[in-house]
Amino acid sequence: MTAKHDLNRRDFLKLAAGASAAAALPSLHLAPSRAATPEQPNIIILVFDAFSARHISMYGYDRETTPNISRLAEKATVFHQHYAGGNFTFPGTSSLLTGTYPWTHRGFNPFMGVDPYFADHNLFSAFDQYYRQAYTHNSVADTLLKQMQASMDKLKPRQDLYLDKDFVSDILFSNDEDTATISWWQSVVKKGRKGTYSLFFSHFYRAYKEHILEKYADLYPRGLPNIRDDNFFLPEDANNWTLEQVADMPRPFLGYFHYLPPHDPYLTRADFVDAFKNDGFEPIKKPEHVFSRGRTYAELAYDRRWYDEYILLVDKEFGRMYTHLEETGALEDSILVLTSDHGEQFERGIEKHYHEGLHQPVVQVPLLIFQPGQTTRQDVTSATSAVDLLPTLLHLTGGNAPEWVEGEILPPYREQAPDPHRAIFTVEAKDSQQYGEINPGSFMILKDGYKLTYYTGWDRQKDHDPLIELYAIVDDPEEMNNLAAELPDVRDALLDELMARIEEANEKTGKA
Repeated sequence: MTAKHDLNRRDFLKLAAGASAAAALPSLHLAPSRAATPEQPNIIILVFDAFSARHISMYGYDRETTPNISRLAEKATVFHQHYAGGNFTFPGTSSLLTGTYPWTHRGFNPFMGVDPYFADHNLFSAFDQYYRQAYTHNSVADTLLKQMQASMDKLKPRQDLYLDKDFVSDILFSNDEDTATISWWQSVVKKGRKGTYSLFFSHFYRAYKEHILEKYADLYPRGLPNIRDDNFFLPEDANNWTLEQVADMPRPFLGYFHYLPPHDPYLTRADFVDAFKNDGFEPIKKPEHVFSRGRTYAELAYDRRWYDEYILLVDKEFGRMYTHLEETGALEDSILVLTSDHGEQFERGIEKHYHEGLHQPVVQVPLLIFQPGQTTRQDVTSATSAVDLLPTLLHLTGGNAPEWVEGEILPPYREQAPDPHRAIFTVEAKDSQQYGEINPGSFMILKDGYKLTYYTGWDRQKDHDPLIELYAIVDDPEEMNNLAAELPDVRDALLDELMARIEEANEKTGKA
């Protein structure tokens, strides 16, 4: 395409709105300088969004989705039963960054945010002697990071690593992102997708979008990775930028890097398109759930394949990043963490993660920790939680967990043996009020090899309220046999413990 036909972002801004004066980006917060302790290891946390452990070949998935992670795991501590705090980005990431469960941090959805107490009681504030930097592609995770920004040295604006800055919410109306995004979606993106280009604005936006897609069509033939259909990005760009930051940040540092892949849309790179097409893999057929969206087995299997092929890209990029960090010596004095905020589901008539369910694919996530000098693999099969990462990292760097943390030091790093009867929790309450009674809600307790889920108040439950499911999760990881009726003693004991925690949480009125 010749230069005279290129519709760059500057031209588009002039044509569409004439709003160049509004193009200022949010300023970055720079915290005061602190006394450095160079002998402490750096911390590099890589979060791949919506990365389900149930789709990772290293954990036994029948498709070979993660050959690089499997190979590199021989130098890591691998956690096999690791659980997210929530089933979508905001509660899941909030638990990871605060070391508390959703009923404590109260981050049920991004519109309310976490309890203000955790704006300065979090992973970043706990490492106040470190240089702390964060980035995410994900607008929902970015909402949380902005709430915690005063505890960081640098929060990179998410749109800096997009190929096209979010024109309305980031440029024109940066202080009214939620409202602007909805309006932009309805008036421009949605209309453009349907072909009803009645607006002058939509004509130019369509040309702008198609120009970007055409430029990268060979590399991403299914379309460019994006957020809301108009925030295009190259996963490689964020990963390359991360490597640059690791090389340049003051020591010691804590870097939190939260990437969108393999979150939908599942638009993998050309190398991996159709890698699993006609491979003979057939997902287990499971009964339709009360929370079913009516998706058929064939539809879910098709979307699953695209998701698995996107995981191949995540695996390849992680392998590339690890190799670079190893070759440059960065891993000699750095702890590297690979994990996710939640998983993804393609079963029981339900897809993805923004729903009421707490089945294994959406709550079981990977966790690998690479320590400096580690050359042999360690496997941890006891149940662990995202709330455990914060106290563990403090322990590994010579610190102590603050009193507000609910997690524990992960085995094998703790001196005492883990409690064999410890309970792990996951909470979903996106439609609940922030304080007072959590309703509607989905609650999981995992203890002694059993997993109990308690659902209440959701519109889809109809005459199934409350709904209780009990699985012997070690022996039945696919959750095929609901034992709630067969094992009433186990069910009642777990339910009593869970309800006690819920009742305690319902009394919370906020810490701020």
